[in-house]
Amino acid sequence: MWRSREGAEAMRYRQRCTEHVLRELGMNNNKLAELSDYIHGTAYLQAVHRGDIGKNDTVLLLSLDGAQLYRSKTSDVWIYIWVFLNRSPDSCYKKQNVMVGGIIPGPKKPKNLDSFLYRGFHHLAALMKEGLVVWDGALEEKFRSNIDLAFVTADGPGIAYVSGLVGHSGRYGCRLYCPMPGRNKPGTGHYYPAALKPIDYTGGAASTHKDVNLIHILRSSSQNHIEKRLQDSLIQVRSSRGPTQYKKNRVKTGVAKPSILTGLPSTRILGLPASFPLDSMHHLLLNIPDLLFPLWRGTMECEKGDDKNT
Repeated sequence: MWRSREGAEAMRYRQRCTEHVLRELGMNNNKLAELSDYIHGTAYLQAVHRGDIGKNDTVLLLSLDGAQLYRSKTSDVWIYIWVFLNRSPDSCYKKQNVMVGGIIPGPKKPKNLDSFLYRGFHHLAALMKEGLVVWDGALEEKFRSNIDLAFVTADGPGIAYVSGLVGHSGRYGCRLYCPMPGRNKPGTGHYYPAALKPIDYTGGAASTHKDVNLIHILRSSSQNHIEKRLQDSLIQVRSSRGPTQYKKNRVKTGVAKPSILTGLPSTRILGLPASFPLDSMHHLLLNIPDLLFPLWRGTMECEKGDDKNT
């Protein structure tokens, strides 16, 4: 990445943009005219301000996903990659600039994803503590680069493996761990983020709360508040005495286990759960269209008691 002059200059993109953003904030009363990249984000800029992320640091993104190789049979294979966020958005995702972290064979999905990620994270943790000596092809000199993990990206089921949260179908299904409680669909283990309590609702006891004030949810979703709530919830889950109490605490808190990211130096990640950004691609391009198209065409599947005409 740094060896050639062109590569080194491309890897300096993050620092050039960071300096530009800091100048703009200084001249415009801490306001930005444009929000188009993670460099404009509060968590990143706070890390720069604290000195956790320096000008020579290498900022990474870990992305993981599963793929089915054959349409008609179980054939899952999982892969995770490292993306260098020092490069510009139109460059960092190109295959020649992406490093494969690991390939997890199927045919079924991994039962313990942490065990497959551990070797890569062990190496990452060592680099975070000691730094990495690299050759700058533009300046023609060596320097020590600290390694930072900004984000982990995956779809809803995949991110639950890494974040330690219960996932999108749990009572607290938000990957950002916002305090929006879900309501149980009777007869299933799935929860849905319905703000208004349905009439004649017969769901589980954990879902009989009153209508949810979304303004209150927004006011309770600051990063500091969420981090404190996550820490308290993790303590409660860890204190469970036996499987029965663990299951109750998991439903109550929305936390299933500690994230593998807790094993990394806290100054080398953007925070938990700040390092698990929203998945707008699946949300806008897959999930919502999959609901709207059959609704518009009158082909949406109905359950007993429902009618397509209504």
